[in-house]
Amino acid sequence: MGLLLARLLMDAALIDAGVETWLSGSPARLWVAVPIVFYLVLSLWALTQGARLAAPGIVTQTPAAFYLFLGILVLLTQERAGLGVGVVMFKQSMPVILTTTALLITVLATLRMATLRGLAVWSRIIILALGAYAVAAFAQGLMRGTPFPDLLRGHSEWQRVPYWLQGAFLGAAVLTPLAFARELIVSMSVLALRGHLRWMVVFFLGVWIAINGL
Repeated sequence: MGLLLARLLMDAALIDAGVETWLSGSPARLWVAVPIVFYLVLSLWALTQGARLAAPGIVTQTPAAFYLFLGILVLLTQERAGLGVGVVMFKQSMPVILTTTALLITVLATLRMATLRGLAVWSRIIILALGAYAVAAFAQGLMRGTPFPDLLRGHSEWQRVPYWLQGAFLGAAVLTPLAFARELIVSMSVLALRGHLRWMVVFFLGVWIAINGL
C-alpha cells in the first residue's frame, strides 16, 4: 500500500507539472506535456492488459513518474535558457524546481551511502555531515531565491571557500556521483542489478542535471 500511495502521489505531481506548464505558456510546454501524456496513456494501456501499479515494469514500477520527471529536466537543461524557463510545478518556477530536485537527490544519495554495510562509523558521520551541509546550502538557496546554476558556481554556502567546497557543489557534483558509483560497484560485486538499478538511474540523471547547471 505504501508503494502504491507513493506511485499515485508521484503521478499526481507529474500531472500537475504538465498542466501548470501548459497553462503557463512556457516555451517548453510541448516538451513537458507530450512525454507526460504519452506516459499516462501507456500506463492506462498497461492497466488494461492486467498490469498493476507499483508492480515491476517499465511504466508500472513505483518510481516511473520520478524517472520521467528527471528525464524532462535533463532534456530542458541542455540549453542554458532551459535553466531559467521550463517546468512549472506547484506554482513554482524552473529555478526553484531544479534546486528542490537537487536537494532531494542529495538527501537520497547521502542516505544510500551512509547505510552501506560494513562502513566504519566515522565514515558514516563524515557522509552524513557532508550531506547535511549540502542540503542546508540548497535550502538557503531556496530561501534566498538563488538560481541553481549560481549555487553551483560559488554562490552557495560556505562562500569563504572555493566553489568546489561549497555545499551545493558538494551535494550535486560530488555526493551524487559518488552515490552512483557506489550503486554501480556494489551491483557489479554481487552480479545483480536488482535493488541498485533504480538508484543508478536517479543518481545518473541527477548528475546530468548538475553538469547542465554548471
